[in-house]
Amino acid sequence: MKQEVARANKWPLDLVEITNTVTNVYREGVVKAPAEGVYVYGLFLEGAAWDKRFRILIEALPKVLNTLMPNLHITAVNKAYVTDPKLYTVSITVIFSLHCKYNSYSLITL
Repeated sequence: MKQEVARANKWPLDLVEITNTVTNVYREGVVKAPAEGVYVYGLFLEGAAWDKRFRILIEALPKVLNTLMPNLHITAVNKAYVTDPKLYTVSITVIFSLHCKYNSYSLITL
């Protein structure tokens, strides 16, 4: 995917990195593939929840151990683009890191 996006935008491959966006839809709500990148579904949060309104990580709801995440849109971007300073990087595999906005006032321990 990195190579495809780099070629389409005529970027050098060494200046391209994988990024993601949490969408507002779940698997059933996807009607077509994204123009660039892929959708990932079926991820669950343990010990946290996703606030759909503000699109941030929040503390887990009482007595709810796992919550389903909305679809992620995974794509590649040029590293020269400015990143959001309120992003928190969570390593979920050796393939990529998940970037999620978080509420700085809640106590989230990972």
